[in-house]
Amino acid sequence: MRRILAVVNARAAERELQIVNSDDLTDSALGPPEEERLEERRLRLQHGLTNMQRLFLFGKLSGLNDKDAALAAGYSLSVAENTRQKIWKPRLVEEFSQVKSRLSPPIPSRVSREK
Repeated sequence: MRRILAVVNARAAERELQIVNSDDLTDSALGPPEEERLEERRLRLQHGLTNMQRLFLFGKLSGLNDKDAALAAGYSLSVAENTRQKIWKPRLVEEFSQVKSRLSPPIPSRVSREK
């Protein structure tokens, strides 16, 4: 047990040393602040939608109506009753149509059968 604690403490000390040493760098050497990069990555991963918008989208794709999908996503009743104005933003509409088109089965072409 003592050996494990010693290893953990040593690694924590190394980590603190790395953090202190990174403060010596200037902002220009680091590029954009870490928070901005994390936010950009978050937006790319979520296709620019909030978690509640994504849950609403999943509810709609599973067959719920607008109000039920909004309530299931965690929106308040007043927002759920006005989904067209409050939730259906252009980015959500675009993502919904893209996902729905990928999920829809292809329409079979009609081939005329000759006898």
